[in-house]
Amino acid sequence: MTSTLPLAGVRVVDFTWVIAGPVSTKWLAAYGAEVIKIERYARGERVNRGAMSPDSVVSFNNINVNKSSLALDMRQPQAREVVRKLVAISDLVVDNFSPDVLPKWGFSYDELRAINPRIVSVSMPALGATGPHRNYRGLGSYFQARAALDGLIGYPHREIVDAGLAYADTTCNSSHATIAILAALRHQRVSGQGQHVELRQLESAINFLGPSLLQYTSGGGEPERMGSRSAFRSPHSVYRCAGDDEWCVITVAGDAQWHALCGVIGHPEWVNDPRFASGSGRKSNEAELDAGIQAWTESRAPAEVMETLQAAGVDAGAVQNIADMLEHDPQVAHRGFYVRFAEDAVVESVPFKLSAATPTIQREPPPLGADSIRVLRDLLSMSSNEVRELIDAGAVGVAE
Repeated sequence: MTSTLPLAGVRVVDFTWVIAGPVSTKWLAAYGAEVIKIERYARGERVNRGAMSPDSVVSFNNINVNKSSLALDMRQPQAREVVRKLVAISDLVVDNFSPDVLPKWGFSYDELRAINPRIVSVSMPALGATGPHRNYRGLGSYFQARAALDGLIGYPHREIVDAGLAYADTTCNSSHATIAILAALRHQRVSGQGQHVELRQLESAINFLGPSLLQYTSGGGEPERMGSRSAFRSPHSVYRCAGDDEWCVITVAGDAQWHALCGVIGHPEWVNDPRFASGSGRKSNEAELDAGIQAWTESRAPAEVMETLQAAGVDAGAVQNIADMLEHDPQVAHRGFYVRFAEDAVVESVPFKLSAATPTIQREPPPLGADSIRVLRDLLSMSSNEVRELIDAGAVGVAE
């Protein structure tokens, strides 16, 4: 890491796991923070980043680049003593456990502050540290369902469906946590004092409701599931194109785009059809419009549909799959968003860049315990005998 990165010199004790927390600390590491990932370790058990661990999700390698791995068996007092020594020389402690996990190990915020008055502690409990459901646990799909987001997904004549991925984890939860962390670190830098930040993941996800919440509270009732359609534009949908599972999004904003669309798809008579003369009229006759548009798109490739309509001034975008985006998208390639460590090791960079600092992804995710010895010796000044005793006792794990 170069010393010019804005978070150079910030040391993070990272207890986060699964997705929401590690995404946030990945972004810190990309801008220069030294992130020491405290990984669960139990000698002889398969749960150590294995098939039975939540940290075995396919995204692990993507979201844990640039980090160091310190494997500890937190059930053992020697391991907890290692953490105390590390907290004393660090700036930030982050976890996304349920509220009582760190306090059970002796690391409540008051206990952390007693070790290091400058420490910033950030916790990310599922529903918050207080309230009747404080001990509830959950992953991204749970938050989306409980935050009423899943109720907005799908078609009115079909059952509700889930987003299919931990959408809240990778968007609002990690982003809100990052903002809170940076604000707390700024306060620490100015005042010399730390503080505790609580990021409630459910409440973070609720922020996505936006207009739907306003509609309900203003007397408009529960929002209707609309599939790919829009309450404000028509036509607006995802249309089947030529090929197997190939699609293009088309959305029409205003009369000028409507007239252009009619000309392109071979229906100039629609311009003078009184049923389609206004946006509300087009909305009322949306099914007929969708059928006519798809009759044109289904014989053409998505890229052809997109380019033809865009050239005419109509909003359109081909629906890309992973291969399209990773291998063929010229804009993504130009921006250098994906970092390749090897042919089969591709990770995302950071979705924001500073004019004075470019995020740096230099190191692949380390094997479990790859940095345990280095952290103990170089940062905590332990002797070789002390390190060996911790390893022999099973308090610390090292890479095999």
